[in-house]
This record gives sequence, structure tokens and C-alpha cells, in this order.
Amino acid sequence: MKQFLRWSPPKITQVARLVQHIAPLCRLLRSTVMEQLDFEARSSAPDDDIRARPFTGLKNDWRRLLFPSADNATFADGYAQTVTFALLLARTEDIPLAPNSFHEIGRRWTPTTPSWAKRSSCRPLLLSSLPARRVG
Repeated sequence: MKQFLRWSPPKITQVARLVQHIAPLCRLLRSTVMEQLDFEARSSAPDDDIRARPFTGLKNDWRRLLFPSADNATFADGYAQTVTFALLLARTEDIPLAPNSFHEIGRRWTPTTPSWAKRSSCRPLLLSSLPARRVG
């Protein structure tokens, strides 16, 4: 996870190059989420213990609110793409990633955030609802 979060992008001026650089990071995050889900599935903690099973809780919310038929792999892929894109947007809006938690990054992304917010009424609620882990 730290490798993913500490990655520093080269200057990119073409979408194809952006995809080439972002895709491996997204795959890394997806595999990390799958590993975490497997770890949580083996946990002896109760199923509803969100401290012991934070990603299981997110997966269940994802299924309940967005994609009822999503299996673990589909959740991990969608989660990785969403977080990767949201962090990329945060960087373009000069929202500092380190040493903030995902929750703090989402909180700083207010409706008055310059360019992105003007194009969308959505606030990145996914980031603000993530487990409070520090970036970096």
C-alpha cells in the first residue's frame, strides 16, 4: 500500500501515457484489497466488527448501495479504480495527500474545490468514508 501511495507521477501530457502509468498502480491496489478481504474473511472477529473488517464493511456497503451482484474481485477492481482516480483528482486540485488520511483528503474536497467541483456536484464521499489510514 505504501508503494502505491508514495508513487510520484512523471509529467504526462497524453491520456494514453496517463493510463500506462496509472494502470499498474490500480492493479497493485486491487490485489492489495483482495488480499485484505481474504485476511478479513479468515478473521475470528464478528462479521459486523468494522475495526477488524474495514474492507468487508466497505464491500458490503458497495453491494448494498451500488452493485448488489458484485463479487470480491469486482468490488476490489471498482474500489481500486475509484480510489486511484479520486487521489489523482486530489493531486490535480493541490490537495495534499501525505500525511493525511483518506478521510481528511475527502473532507478537504469541498464544493468550493476549484475546477473539479465546478464540473460536478458530487463530493468524493467514498474517500471521506474510508478507514482512517494515513497516506504516506
